[in-house]
Amino acid sequence: MASSSTGPSPLYCGPEDPSVLYLQPHHITESIISGNDTDTFQPRKLDNNIFQAPMHDRVLGHIERMGFGGVYRCGKPKMLDASLIGALIERWRPETHTFHLPVGEATVTLQDVEMLWGLRVDGEPVILTQVNHTREYWVDTCLSLLGIEPSQAELKLGGFNATTLKDVVRHRLDDDLPEYYYMQHARIFVLLLLGCLILPDTSGRKIPFHHILLLDDENQCSQLSWGAAALATLYHYLCEASCQKQKNIGGPLALLQMWAWERIPNIRPEIVDRVEYDGTTPCGIMWRGRLNVGRAPQHVQSYYREQLAHLHDNQFIWEPYLDRRPLPEECTRGMDVWACTNYLICYHIVEPYLGHRVARQFGNPQHIFLNETQFHNYERWESTRRGKSSVNWLTHHAYYVQYWRNRGEIEQQVYPDASNTDYMNWFRKITVTYITRPGIHGQPGIHETASTHTMMLETLVNVYHCLSGSETAYHQDIQRALNMVSTCMTVCGETERLDFVPTQRSAIDTTRPIIHNARREGRPGVRIGGPGYRRDVGFSQMGGGCSDPPRASWHAGSSSQMMGDEYYSEVNLDEYFGVRLQTQEEVEAEEDDDAEEDEAEVNDDAEDNEARETAWRESRTKARHESGAASGPASSSSLSTRGLTRNITRFFTRRTSSRTSKGVAAIKFTPSTYK
Repeated sequence: MASSSTGPSPLYCGPEDPSVLYLQPHHITESIISGNDTDTFQPRKLDNNIFQAPMHDRVLGHIERMGFGGVYRCGKPKMLDASLIGALIERWRPETHTFHLPVGEATVTLQDVEMLWGLRVDGEPVILTQVNHTREYWVDTCLSLLGIEPSQAELKLGGFNATTLKDVVRHRLDDDLPEYYYMQHARIFVLLLLGCLILPDTSGRKIPFHHILLLDDENQCSQLSWGAAALATLYHYLCEASCQKQKNIGGPLALLQMWAWERIPNIRPEIVDRVEYDGTTPCGIMWRGRLNVGRAPQHVQSYYREQLAHLHDNQFIWEPYLDRRPLPEECTRGMDVWACTNYLICYHIVEPYLGHRVARQFGNPQHIFLNETQFHNYERWESTRRGKSSVNWLTHHAYYVQYWRNRGEIEQQVYPDASNTDYMNWFRKITVTYITRPGIHGQPGIHETASTHTMMLETLVNVYHCLSGSETAYHQDIQRALNMVSTCMTVCGETERLDFVPTQRSAIDTTRPIIHNARREGRPGVRIGGPGYRRDVGFSQMGGGCSDPPRASWHAGSSSQMMGDEYYSEVNLDEYFGVRLQTQEEVEAEEDDDAEEDEAEVNDDAEDNEARETAWRESRTKARHESGAASGPASSSSLSTRGLTRNITRFFTRRTSSRTSKGVAAIKFTPSTYK
């Protein structure tokens, strides 16, 4: 069979239903799919030296009463893997505050913060009426609460240099000092935890002064929701990074790394001397120890991207803390708000918390959510403190503060339960399936095949659903093909995909089943199309870009159209696969049309050639008379030969073009009258 004259349909890599991921044109995946190099993210490095400082028992007592004892007991966190953080950012969606993985939506929740670090999540919001004061005010406050005076450079920056505070906590305290010495030492240590681990910003080693104002009273400090503030900061910087608004990343990225290790075993490193969990400390202590990277390479973003793209249901742990028993009271005191829907507040930052979108992480059935409020827009992240020294943030965010304070009284919306198949059918329509384009080879480093693998699986699923729902499904060859697809999916461990509605990932747009422009070899007159068939129908498809959503029309393989046996029973497989035999009347009528066209073309060519040849002879005769040159018999013979050659070439070229204009790829350069 002759090859089709149409090229492969352009791949549409965005969501089939863009109503949920409305920020997709600004998302980092658009740059990756387009083949552009994305900036390497630079997380703020952890300063682990603070855990090596000597700790007095009375200082540790004050840290415990302020609510940060769990973070300290978890110990020195592991070095951040920037490649793992970058791969997770590619999966982060600012519209839903969740990671879009092949198994569905997942995110870092208030449960994870409380379980891993023991920070309070059910308390008063972390917010101030004013965070910018005069230099004299900050000097007096620092001397009173910390016992140290900031330098002029630090006053200009509005925060301590981390090195300044580390030099203070390195000094060992005696046992007979006044109590306020130990309190000041504890506040300095908590400042280091907040500025370097829990609420780090992108300024490098700066620790803002405004944290000090919340550390004056130990009891009030312990009642603040520091866990919710940490999660708000993490959400904020993930949103900025995923929309390419910031290259340097702040927030508690050590928490994000531990979350990924807890839930995705195939990307976690092996801990050589893992600490046995004894139920007296938060679960983050289990990630202390030396790492063995032999099982999982680190610092290779393409590796993490491949592992996340190939993720199966049995490779994601939805409830990793079930086997951690007993748990300390600090890890379970906020369980009433773990799955709530509310707003997270951290000074000027306000981020929505949508616990209902990840119900499986709390042991509940997952739901389908439609037409939710669009909290974010592309300019949403301009809410910084820069140039807003006089803003009263408690008044500015009064609505969100009151909403958080009423968290126990707000009636959570009840969504109808959905089966996992229904949820995944919906999720696969609104998510981005391909992070990279399929079929891209020859790249340096790890060869990425996840997108190619996914496209082949989706094609097999489309073929399976199409054949199984057709009228000819009982045919022996069709049954053999169905068994081959089913066996292949079983061997590949992808059997569950056959239960899902096939997705649409092609930008081709037609109003009828796709019929490729091709011609079968064999008896003449067997073509695709027939009378009334136009070439532009076979090519009615969208442009090659992948940023615009497909138009609402019939798509081969569209999950919005291919809904099972009711649909496939109406599809003629002969037409769908591009093969249709014409009737004898159509063949004879088309042969008569070809003969008439050939005769008319021959007559037109003869008249045109005679006129051109006469004009050419006159011009040559005039030129020879003017130059005095005599014409001989040889030149006339040469003229006749050249004219005959031009006539033959023009005739066959026009005949071939005539066939091509009808959407028929000619097999031979032979007019139909010679059949």
